[in-house]
Amino acid sequence: MEPDKELWLIPGLNRGLYTSQVQDYIIDKIEQGKLKPFDLLPPYRLVAKKNNINKNVVMRAYARLTELGWLKSRIGSGTQVSPDFPGHDLLYPPTVSIFKMPVPLHKLNLELIKPFNFKHTFVSVGFDVPSPQYFPSTEYYKRFKVRAGSYATKSQVQQLTYLNGQILKNVVLEYNGARRSFSRDPDCMHIITSRTECLTSVFCTLLEARDIVVSTSVQDMELNLVLQKTGAQVIYMRTLDPDLVYKLTTLLEKTKIKAFYLRPECSYPEGNTLSAATCEALLNIAKANRFYIVEEDDQHEFLYDYAQFKPLINYAHEGHVIYIGALSMLTTYAQTIRTILAAAPMINRFKSWPLSPYSYRNIMNELVIADLLNTGEWTAPLHRLKAEKTEHRFQLNLQLENYVSGMATIYKPVCGLTFWLHFHSPQLLKGYMEMLTAIGKTVPYLPYSQRPNDHIQDMRLGFGSFDLNEVEEAAKIMYEKFNNTGHG
Repeated sequence: MEPDKELWLIPGLNRGLYTSQVQDYIIDKIEQGKLKPFDLLPPYRLVAKKNNINKNVVMRAYARLTELGWLKSRIGSGTQVSPDFPGHDLLYPPTVSIFKMPVPLHKLNLELIKPFNFKHTFVSVGFDVPSPQYFPSTEYYKRFKVRAGSYATKSQVQQLTYLNGQILKNVVLEYNGARRSFSRDPDCMHIITSRTECLTSVFCTLLEARDIVVSTSVQDMELNLVLQKTGAQVIYMRTLDPDLVYKLTTLLEKTKIKAFYLRPECSYPEGNTLSAATCEALLNIAKANRFYIVEEDDQHEFLYDYAQFKPLINYAHEGHVIYIGALSMLTTYAQTIRTILAAAPMINRFKSWPLSPYSYRNIMNELVIADLLNTGEWTAPLHRLKAEKTEHRFQLNLQLENYVSGMATIYKPVCGLTFWLHFHSPQLLKGYMEMLTAIGKTVPYLPYSQRPNDHIQDMRLGFGSFDLNEVEEAAKIMYEKFNNTGHG
């Protein structure tokens, strides 16, 4: 920490009284509010040098004030003002805690929040997004430092131009055009931050009340909320159904639909990848029956076994496909950057949709990501992440096949970061999870996850964060119980 020139010049120091005078000076500044709780103090060497006294004097003063509760020290973090120094509450009186509402409110209408009570029909264990350990900190903060420093010479007018997002858009056009064969026409692309904002913009533009939309993602709570806002009627189908094309064709013989939502490659909220033949068939049906296909794609960076999936937007769709995709899974913010590709008139409609005035955007994040994409520094950590997840997928599959295959059918992902386990009965899944809990093992259920019960026999097992020892230990315990009982 660079000491303040005035604050740390201690007046009237007298030989023989240095230590007590330094102590009194620091206490005085704390009581005046010039040093606040959690403020870092300068290293004692700097204070000593500034006041032409021995460093041991300042070190003793810091140590004594720490003993008295005015300061606190942590190894590697320096010395700071204690959050509960003597007399703290007199200087910083806490607000009063209130446990009764002065104005009664009406009873909460649970019907208004009913969508939030939607329950998955599976148990969610583990993350289906990469662990923060893969954040490209070296590359990111190098570029961040350069960008932050550039603001010293930027006028406010220049800084305001960053709000239009054009720098990121230009780079994403180039990046996706080169790597994914997407259109590089700026009139056919739009970027919106936040999946909810993006889905809202698309579906509230496409749909009106009483329109009919087919969704193939019944388990997607966020999507269901957006569709409910439109007032449209939702019909659910499943991409896992081998008769999907036939059922859609049959539906269209008697019903006109406006849009068809699908994730043609995904591992969550279901695990499936559509064949090229199915994609072609769906496109032909959309053209013949004049509806839009809304294609969403988060997992394009995690295709395994040399799988080469071709998004529907890359087909000759004649404007019938609207593509929504996460820019990248490498960082949390990149996951929220949603790229929309569609016919130019449709993009203009999306641009006119009023986004939430409080929608979150981090301009520095956008600029740094644009720089990393532009310089190629994004791809090296992305390749490292993909290589590790490929290995984790192999290791997890090995453990599951060795120890769990007798009690559940294992669906190894073709893409994404999620395995699916279909247990032979709900009681089997419930019994094993209860057993692990009973012996002191903590099952990493996600906060919104269902818990095992007498009706659920599917588990979504994410490996965005992966610990081989943790997986192997739990799998072996389940295997031993299965063998000892013969049926779990």
